[in-house]
Amino acid sequence: MGTDGTGFLRRLARRRATAGWVFILLVAAFARTPGILFWPGVFLTLLGEVLRTSSAGVIKKNQEVARTGPYRWCRHPLYFGSFLVTLGLSSASGNWVLLLLGLLLFPVFYIPAIIVEEKFLTKKFGQEYEAYKKVTPVFLPGPAPTSWKDFSWEHVRLNREHLNWIVLVAVLILIALRNTHLRF
Repeated sequence: MGTDGTGFLRRLARRRATAGWVFILLVAAFARTPGILFWPGVFLTLLGEVLRTSSAGVIKKNQEVARTGPYRWCRHPLYFGSFLVTLGLSSASGNWVLLLLGLLLFPVFYIPAIIVEEKFLTKKFGQEYEAYKKVTPVFLPGPAPTSWKDFSWEHVRLNREHLNWIVLVAVLILIALRNTHLRF
């Protein structure tokens, strides 16, 4: 892991999925009775997961530069989808501490992931990825016409995005049930 500092960044980047699951568990454990931000939070969570699913259905990891679907809008739509999920779950939770925690910790894990991934993709795909970088924003999506010809439900399954749907819907239901007389 060289002297260029990427070893530390790689270690942070590798822990982003674990951090995400820990965050989801915190939301499930410390969500309050749904408040005014519950439905906007549900919307952001589902929008983020739709973006993640559509991205997972297009990407062929380490085989080619993805240029269709959400990859026309930004270079890291899976990560932007994760950001929307983080923002949505923490909003739906009604717990301001979780919202602040999500907003503070998200960049700690995902900025290193973007840096490491961009270096890897540039090294692996060279000029093709450099050309893609010139016309596609890094994180925040920009307007661009796209094609869905490469989308595949099989890729969604292989990328295990269906597991995220199960967990997210379960956590949102748990938060919604906090509004009932049941105590969790």
